[in-house]
Amino acid sequence: MKHLETHQGLEARRQIVVDELQPDHLRNHRVADGFEIELETKQELHKIGHNIAAFQHGMSELSNVALRADPKDQTMRLVRSLLGTENIHQAARRENVSAPVLPEPALAKADLIFTPLGLRIVEIEPGKLRGLGYGAMVRAQSPNALGIGAPRFLEAIRSAGNAAIVMSTKDRFHEPEIRLLARTTKELFVTPQTELKQSRDGLETRGQRIGEVIMMSPLVKGGITEDDIRNHAQVISDRRTDLESKGALALLHNAGNSTEIEQLLVLAFGDDQLARLRKVIPLTVHSSLVPKEEMSSLAEAIRRGDKAVFLKPLIDSGTRGIVTPNKPEECATVLDSKKRTKFIVQDAEECPLVEMKSMDVLTGSEESHPMNIRLTIHTDAKGQIIESTIVGSPDDHLAHGGTSSIITSLEVGNE
Repeated sequence: MKHLETHQGLEARRQIVVDELQPDHLRNHRVADGFEIELETKQELHKIGHNIAAFQHGMSELSNVALRADPKDQTMRLVRSLLGTENIHQAARRENVSAPVLPEPALAKADLIFTPLGLRIVEIEPGKLRGLGYGAMVRAQSPNALGIGAPRFLEAIRSAGNAAIVMSTKDRFHEPEIRLLARTTKELFVTPQTELKQSRDGLETRGQRIGEVIMMSPLVKGGITEDDIRNHAQVISDRRTDLESKGALALLHNAGNSTEIEQLLVLAFGDDQLARLRKVIPLTVHSSLVPKEEMSSLAEAIRRGDKAVFLKPLIDSGTRGIVTPNKPEECATVLDSKKRTKFIVQDAEECPLVEMKSMDVLTGSEESHPMNIRLTIHTDAKGQIIESTIVGSPDDHLAHGGTSSIITSLEVGNE
């Protein structure tokens, strides 16, 4: 993967960002030249896309089976615990109704890393829209961007009439990006849940009737409810919080070697697909799946420098609380702790730093720094790539977006 000096240049990219985003959102942006991939990497990415679709489909089926399982089935209870759906199961039992069938989302967001052995998937978040607007923005900066493009995808999943992306009140930070995404598609609106109202004819926002809805995230209390939305409009894509946590990746790896869980995974994915997923997703372990002695052994390996991991306490969300591989003693201390804190551990694979030249959108100043690189892709339900972006973060940070990060394009080289 090589760093491009594109014919547009940094100043042209900067102007596109200024034109597209609201002024109060520019502080989060620096622009950089795109990164070029060769045909071999493009082909690998398409295989990755199909693996993401297989993960979403198989894990969705397994989650729905677990929701309807006998409450006395301890294996299924463990599955629900890992996926965070035990509360849905218990609520259905209290009301003496069947648990709902959770539909598959129309898209998935995945974070990938470039390693000497090829691409690896470190995170999959079915139904997540965040980042898709930035993908559309960097596509405007790059004539050879990878993917079919957000407008084409959004048109494909919709029928005639107005549709709306519904944001909870917690999504205000992401509103400029999502509004950018909506501007790429006709008859697509962005509405906070507080502005989506029930009317005699269904749902409306600012006088526009809404027939279809894309859910941005779980709604908060106050205002219209998710049941109201489902009863008055067609939800064409929803979040799947049960599948987007690393608990789902830990379930896939079955590090505790549970015979019962392995049988469920084989039924959901098949032997060959299960092996492919485990190859491209670094080993991910949930602390509740392995004996304490194994965690202590892992702690010693980390202290010796024989092992490097990312550690994620489950009491935090997003990147908060993550202990990175450059803090081995902190990782080992958590693993050795006698506290019953639950956490996820994921193997850290070698990722070379990449020098990135960037321009600050507000000031126009240029600088260059070594960066951790992640590739973020959105894929549709069949695994087709919609948008792709490169995210670079300083070498002492996890590449995960945010104010210290740079978002730029992934471009296809001459074939």
